[in-house]
Amino acid sequence: MSRCLKPRLSLLFFLQYFINGAIFPIIALYLKDYLHFTGVQAGTILATAAISAIVSPVFGAVVADKFLSAEKLFGLCSLLSALCMFTLSRVTGFIPVLIFYFFFGLFNGPAVALSNAIVFHHTPGDREKFGGMRLWGTVGWITVAMGFSLIYLRSGGNLRGALVLAGIAGIFLAAYVVLAIPGGEKRAAGRPTMFPREALRVFARRDILLLSVVTLLFVTGEKIYYFGTGLYLRSLGLEETFIMPFMSIAQGTEIIAMLLLARIIRRWSARRVLFFGLAFQGLKFLLLSSGPLALAGAGIACHGPSFTLFMITAFIYLDRHCGKEIRTGVHQIFNFVEAGLANLLGNVGAGLLSDAFALPSGGMRFRLFWAVPGATAMLLLLLMICFFPTEQAHLKRRGRAPDP
Repeated sequence: MSRCLKPRLSLLFFLQYFINGAIFPIIALYLKDYLHFTGVQAGTILATAAISAIVSPVFGAVVADKFLSAEKLFGLCSLLSALCMFTLSRVTGFIPVLIFYFFFGLFNGPAVALSNAIVFHHTPGDREKFGGMRLWGTVGWITVAMGFSLIYLRSGGNLRGALVLAGIAGIFLAAYVVLAIPGGEKRAAGRPTMFPREALRVFARRDILLLSVVTLLFVTGEKIYYFGTGLYLRSLGLEETFIMPFMSIAQGTEIIAMLLLARIIRRWSARRVLFFGLAFQGLKFLLLSSGPLALAGAGIACHGPSFTLFMITAFIYLDRHCGKEIRTGVHQIFNFVEAGLANLLGNVGAGLLSDAFALPSGGMRFRLFWAVPGATAMLLLLLMICFFPTEQAHLKRRGRAPDP
């Protein structure tokens, strides 16, 4: 990887997560408080993003690198999702919001897998440096949280402005990726298939299959976290203008974790790092359920190492076990699990939980709300400890030496 390319890839992550940071922390609050939808309505709208992951494997395994480079497809998806954001900022009815959020998810859904595939393609042999570039996505998330909340909202703006800002940034990202990031090499010519068999073979392995199932439930918990945290902080008396900055505590600890990740992976096995990621998720929900704002802040702080140690390590582990010719397809199938099915389970589940634990006064029994994903995280940790193979056992079955 050339030195000049690393800053470009880092800026790609910065812009991508700047957009996500403008939307995801406040979208449930926007739907429930600004548009006055019920919990089930809000959860249903957010869950439509899961549909995008059904077609993501086709984008990644068939379109990207075969008909269109991953870079150009990423740019096109960014442009179309930006246009959907502009429209979402104007509509207020349940059905129009449902439709346009569906299309936003359809175009934005493949973004994480495509950006990961792009970066891994341009960094062969340097997977451990992925975290150092990905941390700039976290910086982008913090930047929009601080700027939007402390400047725009405090000067009289409202949550609708976050959608407009995301649309503007999406257009800029689309142009940047196409113009500044070199296109990947085309794969060998051949008959396109709608069913990426080569990529699916990777998921037939026990370790990858188990990792995918655990990731599904881990990300389901993350979606419940994003749905409930803004509402929870408001119920604790935090002003609306401080919700996004307060939630950015997680991004601060995430940056620290990503700076340390390469060193951690070199010293520990991927198996152990994944265990710690799950443990931090369980601790996060335990602290959130404890009540006072200070403990809620401590719980939010656990989100950074939880996400980094589990999800970034999972991406690296997955990429280590797939060839470059099926890299995009493998990451897109994994995206089907963590961005598609988990989106569906997490957002619909969060909406159902919010209504199930609603109080007649309009509040929520948050201790019970947080207990569900917290208990799930502990069960996942136990499952991984019992069944995820050690690196030595995995290599013995595969009959090869460890990757350098």
